[in-house]
Amino acid sequence: MASLGFTALVDARVKAVRYATIALISAGCLLPLRFMILWHPFESLYYNEIAGGLKNMYGKYETDYYMLGITPAMDWLVKNEHVDTRDVVIGTNCINPVQAYMKRYGKDINCAYVKSSSLYSRDWDYCVLFSRDADASQLTSGNWPPPETIHVVSVDGVPIAAVLKRRTHLDSKGFELLKAKQPEEAKAAFLASLQAFPENVYVWEALTEIYGAEENVDSAFYAGNKTLSMYPGDINIYEMLGNMYLKMHKNDSAMNLYKRLAQYNPGYSHFFQAYTFATMGDANSAFNELDAAIEADPTNQQPYKLGMQIAKQTRNNAKAEAYMELYKKEFEQPDDKEE
Repeated sequence: MASLGFTALVDARVKAVRYATIALISAGCLLPLRFMILWHPFESLYYNEIAGGLKNMYGKYETDYYMLGITPAMDWLVKNEHVDTRDVVIGTNCINPVQAYMKRYGKDINCAYVKSSSLYSRDWDYCVLFSRDADASQLTSGNWPPPETIHVVSVDGVPIAAVLKRRTHLDSKGFELLKAKQPEEAKAAFLASLQAFPENVYVWEALTEIYGAEENVDSAFYAGNKTLSMYPGDINIYEMLGNMYLKMHKNDSAMNLYKRLAQYNPGYSHFFQAYTFATMGDANSAFNELDAAIEADPTNQQPYKLGMQIAKQTRNNAKAEAYMELYKKEFEQPDDKEE
């Protein structure tokens, strides 16, 4: 429809209309053309300036969908760290492009697939990341790329890929011990790793869990707040600290904590507040928060299930059926209904 409209304007009998339309179209092409010239080969990262451009979309939508930043990141890594002539392990969240890149040097490099959320649970010497799986709260708060970064690939001031060099391997040892259910030994490894890398947000997150299990409240809150200073949308931390507040019967403190999450994850903010109201015996307020949680994120199953649970406990059959119907509508496939 838009093309037909422009065609009609360009073919208009009135010259002024034709020329104005052509001038408008040409002017609209200038900014995209400028971006394409300045930032080749990253043309696919362009966002319309009316929406705020790439900088405003960062943390809201996909940026480097095609992982174009990986090639210049690997170029820099090979040139400056000479990984093509050394036996190193490269961690990455885009393993196929990295392996394909290294084959040009005739080298099958040892790669370890990592996710941003479990970055230090794998043992690697260097890591090449792009921002796709980083949490939006880390991106928008300036906490990505991670502190161990030694090189950043940026487009129009926005980081799209990063090269990291590991400062210590004690953190991965700590995660191994934690997985083996040896929390004391894991804690010792984590604390030692912080001497070399005090900004490791995932070590602070793990220490929050360990201290919480020990009921070492002061240390748990200290570690949790350190985590949130670097990862302000960390749902695990909000849940752990909130549960500690509730165990201490500090419902207002728990509620204030959960409200802080709203700017990063409104769905979970409302869900945690609903849980708090439920523990206080306020079912109606809990239902209101659950409804808000479902509206904010209808793909999260937890609010539906908690709503059904509270409704059954309070013998509110109508509300239980309403949450069940919403759940079925969102999660049941047509084939499931037929069965």
